[in-house]
Amino acid sequence: MTHLYICNNEETLQETILKKVSDTIPVRTDILARITHPDFHLLNGFETETIGIADVKQFCKILHKKPFKAVAQIGVILGFEHATNEAQNALLKEFEEHADNVIYILGVLDESTLLATIRSRATIHYIGAQVQKKEQKEFLEIAHAYLSPAIDLLDTYAKINNKEWSKQTAEMVLRILYEQLPKNRGAQKKLLRVQKSSEYLRNNVSPKQVLLALFLEFRKKS
Repeated sequence: MTHLYICNNEETLQETILKKVSDTIPVRTDILARITHPDFHLLNGFETETIGIADVKQFCKILHKKPFKAVAQIGVILGFEHATNEAQNALLKEFEEHADNVIYILGVLDESTLLATIRSRATIHYIGAQVQKKEQKEFLEIAHAYLSPAIDLLDTYAKINNKEWSKQTAEMVLRILYEQLPKNRGAQKKLLRVQKSSEYLRNNVSPKQVLLALFLEFRKKS
């Protein structure tokens, strides 16, 4: 299992990953580097200019052991955008061969240097884009407009079209929308469309086009 966390703030990134780690092992500190659990392993690329193939191979070798106390070994690599292509390919091979009781968690501030194959093999989480409260309110209103026929279609379309979207901010709208949808059979098609839109974002489709296409699909009359 592999997770890729993307955030434009290192502190928020580490806090989020720490919460994810705590789902598997007990955590008694608020700093990743201070976790001393035998099944937790950290490679901090933020503390070095480059993560090389030797670094990755040595790190992954530790994860080949069976978990000592937890249900899985957890390997966290921060600053993975500093990894060379050779190092990324070495880790990709590990993704294909590692046991079910190994969890890889990658954290990056910038995903532009990651190989497409790395992104395709991971569950991607866009976390905590730094936005103002005013913009957060705007995202909520836009997400609500997807579901409410009473809100003017053309007005909302213009709001989406006139805004500059990043992957992170587009993913925030999709996440809000997913949370607002009921989790039942009647909403299943819409839930799947939201998930598919997130996949388009991961495959570098224009965030604006992703949001516009999904909006028109949601508001299309049956």
